[in-house]
Amino acid sequence: MKLILVLLLCGQLLFGAVVINEVCYDPQGEDQGSEWIELYNNGDQEIDLNGCRIYSGGSSYTLDYEFPHFILRPGRFILIGGVNVSNTHLSCNFSFQNGGSASDAIRFVNADSTYTDTVIYDEPNSNLLCDDSSVPASSFAPDVAQAYALARIYDGYDTDDCATDFYAAAEPSPGSPNQLFADYAISSASFIEIDQQELLNFWICNRSPCSPSSFASLKVWQDALLIHEAEISPISPADSLAVEVLLHSPAQCLEISISLAGDPNPENDYFVLNSAPVELALPLLNEIFAAPLPGHQEWLELYQEAVPRDNLQYVIRDASGNRCSFELPAFPGYFVLCNNASAFSEDYPEVPHNRIIQSSGWISLNNDGDAIYLFDDSELDLIHQMSYSGDQITGGKSLERYLDGEQNEFWRVSIHPDGASPAANNQSSLLPDQNKRLEVLGSPFDPRESESLVISYKLPDEPSRVNCFVYDLSGRLIRKLADNQSVASRGMISWDGRRSNGSFAPRGLYILLWESQSSNGGRVYRRQLTAVIR
Repeated sequence: MKLILVLLLCGQLLFGAVVINEVCYDPQGEDQGSEWIELYNNGDQEIDLNGCRIYSGGSSYTLDYEFPHFILRPGRFILIGGVNVSNTHLSCNFSFQNGGSASDAIRFVNADSTYTDTVIYDEPNSNLLCDDSSVPASSFAPDVAQAYALARIYDGYDTDDCATDFYAAAEPSPGSPNQLFADYAISSASFIEIDQQELLNFWICNRSPCSPSSFASLKVWQDALLIHEAEISPISPADSLAVEVLLHSPAQCLEISISLAGDPNPENDYFVLNSAPVELALPLLNEIFAAPLPGHQEWLELYQEAVPRDNLQYVIRDASGNRCSFELPAFPGYFVLCNNASAFSEDYPEVPHNRIIQSSGWISLNNDGDAIYLFDDSELDLIHQMSYSGDQITGGKSLERYLDGEQNEFWRVSIHPDGASPAANNQSSLLPDQNKRLEVLGSPFDPRESESLVISYKLPDEPSRVNCFVYDLSGRLIRKLADNQSVASRGMISWDGRRSNGSFAPRGLYILLWESQSSNGGRVYRRQLTAVIR
């Protein structure tokens, strides 16, 4: 009996050396025949894969493939993929789940089912898929974008924590070693006092077996104001660098960010230190991006002036009752809520990772108008709301919240040069200097090259009501840019060169009819302007 038990334990140890090292479940183009999985032997003995199996998990685990006789040597890879995958050792047309609304999984099981290695990606785990501890998973690898792969941060590295072990690989390496990136982390941040001066003291740690080939960027914010910025030269493997930053005034909140190209574990790249309690404040909807350009995603921005003392869980609902839930970090500032945090980081690399919140589900912002409601997690207390019409939506530009001189709230098309300002103050967008009441900027323009026209206005009253319509030379209405819209005295309205049905207007001359009037009544100001699409 003891001999049999020892053999079983040895068998578990040997098969435990086989791990899912990299997997592509959403390849470019059609999935069929192009999906693949790479296994790696991180042990020190040869393993016969005969009878081992690969399962995929959606609502439950289903068998995808059973191995024939194949010896996997220590430190070697095996690549299994469809007919369109090059250099495979074994062939299988997999049908892995692509994530997107709930957790999905891929699992390796040894021949006698005594060992598993599982990667579970995306969330929530609404189908209660079990991880390698045989309980429903609570830690997940990211849901990667199309043509990306899920890869271990180092070949064979396995802590049984999917969020720690895997990262989204933009450059997959099927059948070859994964790209090796250094993992930097912020650690042991604290306040110290020397010679009656207050210092922020912390360490930058290299928690990986390699040294990076590039410098890292360090930034420190005090109460949302950037107070320190530096380039950090490469740190040796398993070594650390001590940093001290002088504070010129007492701070309520300090944020530290270290940014290193290719860092596979961005979760430890940020550290927040609250030095004093802050008062109760509820978050507000601050920016809505409902009409992204093709290939990009919608998002919402929220502003949290201070940290709530009791609950950080919230729910967003739209006019149709669709909902998504999320949790805000326990520090103040701007946060972006989206469906895919990795894809958002690609679109806006300047936004710190700890300001990007991947929601549980997504509500889908309608381009023809919608209403957005922010609730606490009980969904009984409405915290904030906004609504918009289809006429307010411009492709590639957000709607941003702003306050007039009397702190009344309005929404306008973003006046930022990039069309949106995620995780930044809307009011920081600079308007061009002008003396005229109206100016047309950007004509002639080519909307097929993502160019747009801007009407910059400087009105005598605030708020005012504005109509702005586009007509062709035959007198046909092409587009409503503003329809009785309430605006501040200073701002911009843009036209992306599209007609009301979303198609591009043809090249030529167009008439812009402007009407504005104080919200309290009075004389109507009318002006006819021209614009050229080239």
